[in-house]
Amino acid sequence: MELLSQLYPAFPRIICFSEHHTKHLELHRSHFDNYKLGGSYCRTTYEMGGVCIFVWENLNYIRLDLEKYCQDKDFEVCAIKIHLDTKRVCIIAIYRAPSGNFDLFLSKTRCCS
Repeated sequence: MELLSQLYPAFPRIICFSEHHTKHLELHRSHFDNYKLGGSYCRTTYEMGGVCIFVWENLNYIRLDLEKYCQDKDFEVCAIKIHLDTKRVCIIAIYRAPSGNFDLFLSKTRCCS
């Protein structure tokens, strides 16, 4: 990935993408050296959109299941929890399309907190 080569030697440990525009199978076939797919959401009804998180292969994490909160265009989210020495950190990738329902987005954001 050209972007990552520009960051050498300080590679990011986590990369979040919004609007990855891929379907589930395509995303799971994606490969970035030294990274694995940590979490994702792919649209089921509409095209494009989606969010995902790629994690450095040696990082210890747990994928959080937020699929029940997702709704195409209105609220697209995925998350992971990382275990560091004495801390736990949640990384969340979230997206709402400009044509999405903003009130529903706010409602679901409160629901997840």
